[in-house]
Amino acid sequence: MKSVRAFTIIELLISISIISVISAMVFFNYPRLNQDVLLNRAAREMALALREAQNRATAVTSLTGSSAFPSNHGLFIKDDGATFVLFSDGIVNQNLKYDEGPDGIPCKDADGDGDSDDDECVKRFDFTHGIIVESIDALGPRNELNVLFY
Repeated sequence: MKSVRAFTIIELLISISIISVISAMVFFNYPRLNQDVLLNRAAREMALALREAQNRATAVTSLTGSSAFPSNHGLFIKDDGATFVLFSDGIVNQNLKYDEGPDGIPCKDADGDGDSDDDECVKRFDFTHGIIVESIDALGPRNELNVLFY
């Protein structure tokens, strides 16, 4: 007589229960993993914007549609913590900080011509998925912050 090799019911039940436990652990930890990924993405985006400001300051890049060559570039973190702006200081006045337009909304294109109505704005970044800068080490509670390279 020939013997047949196969899984027993008990072996199958144990395998299925192990797979179920591992799947449940991954499923319940997914929101935290997703939040970590989004936070890391926002941090990288801000680091790249800082690097771009530094590169523009050292390269003396002219603004689009302008013949002026401001040498000061920086990052402005708005007090709501959900927006930051790459700006060029020195077009309107060289006061070492970002000067918002009259409406208080950074980099707004109110007239629809494709460029910002704020003279100092180069690019606006909005954090997505509810990410907000609440504080920055050594500066205390959230306020407006200007980081400038000149």
